[in-house]
Amino acid sequence: MDLKYGTNITLNINEEIQFENKLSISLISFSHKRPFVGGSTKATAHITLTKNKIPEENSLSIHGTEGKAHIKYDSLLWNDYKIQLKAFNYNESIEILINKRK
Repeated sequence: MDLKYGTNITLNINEEIQFENKLSISLISFSHKRPFVGGSTKATAHITLTKNKIPEENSLSIHGTEGKAHIKYDSLLWNDYKIQLKAFNYNESIEILINKRK
């Protein structure tokens, strides 16, 4: 797979993707916070980022309010990269956008 920075990438659960500069990302699990009625919601995708054979666990979440359409997606600054969560399909996949920071 020819992965390019600056394009949306779908990452499936238990899948690892790798860029030619040895950055790799794995989606390892999902979790969620149960809201109170009308309260805030949060679902999280747990990922492993690896660069130069050094892995680091991290997460990207989607935030909202129960019963409301407004949703906020997390971004993550990690090493020389900005990783933005674009879509969230609980227990299946996430869509992310990765850019190299200058």
